[in-house]
Amino acid sequence: MDFAENFSFVIQDEIQASYFSKNQATLHPFIIYMRSLNRNLTLESKCYCIISDNLIHNTEAVFTYVSKVVFILKEEYPNIQKIHYFTDGAGSQYKNRFNLKNLCFHEKDFGLKADWHFFGTAHGKSACDGVGGTVKRVINNLSLQRPIGNQILTPKDMFLVAKESFKNIRFLYISENETAVNTHEVLAKRFEDLSAIKGTRSYHCFSLLLCCLKAYVTSMSTTFDIFHMLEDTCINTQKSVTVDSNIADWVLAHYFGEFFPGKVIDVKDDYISVSCLHKAGNYFKYPKTPDIHLYPVNDIIATLNEPELQKTRGFYSYLIKKQD
Repeated sequence: MDFAENFSFVIQDEIQASYFSKNQATLHPFIIYMRSLNRNLTLESKCYCIISDNLIHNTEAVFTYVSKVVFILKEEYPNIQKIHYFTDGAGSQYKNRFNLKNLCFHEKDFGLKADWHFFGTAHGKSACDGVGGTVKRVINNLSLQRPIGNQILTPKDMFLVAKESFKNIRFLYISENETAVNTHEVLAKRFEDLSAIKGTRSYHCFSLLLCCLKAYVTSMSTTFDIFHMLEDTCINTQKSVTVDSNIADWVLAHYFGEFFPGKVIDVKDDYISVSCLHKAGNYFKYPKTPDIHLYPVNDIIATLNEPELQKTRGFYSYLIKKQD
């Protein structure tokens, strides 16, 4: 998905002064790719396009547009379980702390898991650009073909004409007021006291692990950094997630907002004894004094592969074995 450049309305034989006071409309196309339910699992696509009189392209608008499309998808595809978002890295729209916090709430808001992938700088061109350009070209031509009456002058007019002019694109109209309601009722409180994520621009994939955000340098990365975003996303999830651990397994443990990888040395009822590694630069190592801690099973949030011992003596790095 991506914002198209705002469409400026035109009139055939318009007066000169109208050039400096053109009304505009926001276009935000979505291209949905999914596997069909047939035996061949062929890849199918659907196209949606938001038209709005809200000319501000920010996180609040993105959340409103995404909400509209996701609820439609849930009705049309009731078996959907997870959404993978792909966008460019525009800081004011998608790649910012506000949108990432919304990602933390995605399952709570929509009942679906999600992750978010960002294209590299200057590499965000996609089919959405073709949709936006085609819609604007067709509407512009239709406007110029109406020299006397029934002009296309507002985003609502554009929406009504576009619905009749395109068979393979589903258009949705969202008013500026609808975005304002979402901002006031949902997002204002959510964004209070929200701290920045250090190094956001260097990551290109984000996914959720309980109340934490996993940040990958690329979508194909096998290692990630963890950011503790908020406590309230842990509600009703911590108790439902259990990681089976046995002696000699390597696990990731949560302790007072921090995360420690380590090796299981004992398992007793609902508690697991772990010998933990500590962060040392980009790697981990055992402290001089062994850090052996008894964790409740609910504080063990992931199972790790056995760490890879680096050439530097005593330092380890990890690949992820399980994420759920």
